[in-house]
Amino acid sequence: MLTQIALKRVESRIDNYTMPWQSAYKRGRSCSDIVWAQRMLISVVMRKKWTFSKMGIDMSRAFDTVKRDTIINVLKDAGCSEDDIRLVQYLLSNTLLRVRVNSSLSEEFESLLGAFQGDSLSGKLFTLILAAALHHLRAVSGRPNPPVSELGFPTEWEYSDDCDFADEDIEKLRIFLPTVKEILKDWNLQVNRGCFFHHKQALWRKMQQHDLVPEYNAENSAVRKYFKMIGAIAFVDLIFVDLIFVDCNL
Repeated sequence: MLTQIALKRVESRIDNYTMPWQSAYKRGRSCSDIVWAQRMLISVVMRKKWTFSKMGIDMSRAFDTVKRDTIINVLKDAGCSEDDIRLVQYLLSNTLLRVRVNSSLSEEFESLLGAFQGDSLSGKLFTLILAAALHHLRAVSGRPNPPVSELGFPTEWEYSDDCDFADEDIEKLRIFLPTVKEILKDWNLQVNRGCFFHHKQALWRKMQQHDLVPEYNAENSAVRKYFKMIGAIAFVDLIFVDLIFVDCNL
């Protein structure tokens, strides 16, 4: 009940702070907003014979890594009242956790880090920190802030901890990636090399599309070998993916 009260009190302030680029945990917003925007962008690219590149990042244990003192400081920047901040601070304090290993539970211990994932307020608090980190990133990198190009196209969009950056020049994105990792690390956010699960799912759909599943399941299958080689590219730094792909002789 107290969490719901806190959420109602800070929700509008946080939504204004995260701005339209963040589509998660907002009334009337969803992942479909991003799908629609990208389809519109693709239609323009195809019609105008234009080139536009996108780089996506995903974060590891995102909700568990944010610092609670940072949450309080950014709530102040977002314009939340002292009473609202004290209420959130109370909810973040005295957080007790237990670890399950097989069928055994550990003793309770106090957690001093993270935005209690699963709580109705946690998504809002995480996207608040991410918005502050991305604002810092734009300021350091010189990318548009707000993230809209001179042509009026979005150069960035987010859904929770999944962020996409777009640019007409793919080389700029490759150079930009190390800066992304460095700045987000300053905010205690760890960037994954890629979302391996979705990568493997996309590969498997291609296998089904080209009727390669029987060959994949065959003994000593060359298809299985190349499937694993392509899958392993997910663990290669984006800067070197093109080179590794060539080395695989695919």
